Amino acid sequence: MPTPLTPGLLPMKMEMMRQNLDRLPFDKIVSNTFPLAEVNAAFEQGEWDNRQTSVTRAVLVP
Repeated sequence: MPTPLTPGLLPMKMEMMRQNLDRLPFDKIVSNTFPLAEVNAAFEQGEWDNRQTSVTRAVLVP
């Protein structure tokens, strides 16, 4: 059974989000957005291991 962090589940989760854009409060879930070109900064700022961070959920935008 796949775990929630299994990369193979990403397409299914993305489709679920697409289908529910009007029903779920994504604007309250996402704390930061980053352009795709800043993917490394997104990971760096979102890293919470052994430190406090203000990034709750980061989203990459094209």
